[in-house]
Amino acid sequence: MIRILVLAVLAIVLAACEAEATPAPPLIPDTPTVAPSTATAAPPVRYGLLPNTDGFISSSERNQLAQFALVDDIQQDSGSILAQDTYDIIAGYGIYDGWELSPQGQSLTIVINTELAPLDDPEIVEAIITNSQAEILLRQLQQYGATADVSTQLNRVELRSLLANKGYPDGILLNTVYQQLPGFAIWRAQLGDANITLQASLIDGDFQSLLATGQFHLAFLNAANDESRSELTDAFGEDNVINLYNLPISYQLRDPNIRVTFSESGWPIPQRGTLTEASTPTPSE
Repeated sequence: MIRILVLAVLAIVLAACEAEATPAPPLIPDTPTVAPSTATAAPPVRYGLLPNTDGFISSSERNQLAQFALVDDIQQDSGSILAQDTYDIIAGYGIYDGWELSPQGQSLTIVINTELAPLDDPEIVEAIITNSQAEILLRQLQQYGATADVSTQLNRVELRSLLANKGYPDGILLNTVYQQLPGFAIWRAQLGDANITLQASLIDGDFQSLLATGQFHLAFLNAANDESRSELTDAFGEDNVINLYNLPISYQLRDPNIRVTFSESGWPIPQRGTLTEASTPTPSE
């Protein structure tokens, strides 16, 4: 009996001394290794505007260009080596050898509101149109590449005499709204010499809402696209929307990877993406 008890105790002790089983290590799935990105941010587009654009791009359009490029007003002319080497794109008024032409130039137009005196007199209106289309105005806009379908001879004496005979010996004052575009100051001075004073208010932005009020005698603006011109002729009549001259816009690209779209006024808007694409993650072996 004692022998059996001793054997039982020994069996228990031996069982307690056996090593515990080691659990199997957990399975860890392979994880992909991300290769370092090789994406390179594209350098900003350097945009140079020729001197003949100075003051003639509205603040809203200039802000639009600045969203895509570093815009600078350059002092060099179109053939300057410095200008060519400094900028990725150059734009300006005129036509230049080797440059691209914007698909939409500018059409400088006057609108005559014949609902207001004294422009309800057809003779005065006709005289203003004739003197506004004078060839002398076009000659002073050669640096902008201006062209016109109709050209007349300036006759200040005849216009002054007409106004005097109509009861305006001291001339007339006309409220005029205008966009800051090449030729306005010349046109204003030209009419001023004929005793027509323009009391001018600048438009910066959409002119349609302003014109809808009808509180003006004359308007001087760019009506290059068919939609704008159609709205004007519907409101004021075909005979009272007069094209004075057209201005071409040209540009040159030094980087063929730059994509170009155009603003409402015909200015090129440049844009380019990253130089290289980012690498995609690849799993390790």
